[in-house]
Amino acid sequence: MFIKKIDEKGAFFVSRFNTTANLWLKIEDEFKSFNLENYLQNQNESSLEFDAFLKKNNEFAKVRLIAFRVPEDTANLRRLKLKQNAKKKGRTPSKKSLSLCDWSLFITNCDEDIVPGEMIRSLYRVRWSIELIFKNWKSILNIHKNNAKTNEHSLRCELYAKLIFAVIIHNMYQYINCYLWNTKRKEIYFKK
Repeated sequence: MFIKKIDEKGAFFVSRFNTTANLWLKIEDEFKSFNLENYLQNQNESSLEFDAFLKKNNEFAKVRLIAFRVPEDTANLRRLKLKQNAKKKGRTPSKKSLSLCDWSLFITNCDEDIVPGEMIRSLYRVRWSIELIFKNWKSILNIHKNNAKTNEHSLRCELYAKLIFAVIIHNMYQYINCYLWNTKRKEIYFKK
């Protein structure tokens, strides 16, 4: 299991919880299946967290689940998108997935003393922003492609040049976007 390997190496992760996954609780040295949907429906709090386990191939990985209740309009929009995506694929969304749209669910292997639950949402936003930057670098700047096939030094030189170019382009984009927003109340896309 990938998250167990991350944990074994002493690294940390923060990820959205896949609503199709099942959670398990460890009660008196025995793993019991946990119905997250029913549990969350009976909660009045706006946020909660607890330790649980994920199972894959009879292997269990301990995670901390952090849940934040979302506003009703956000939950309804999520349900609408879920239904539209399922319809495109010729499926029907499960009752569980529709019910869990009321919550933003995250899993991590970080202890509470390292990263408090309230900080997880902000941390995930930063992580997502970084992923979008790398996605732009790959799709627009083709940073993942190279012309140097055999020479290690050429490959390293090309990679450094592309990274420097990506940083310069990203800084220019931020400056131009800020300028346009302050002067004309317009935004530009990174592609432009």
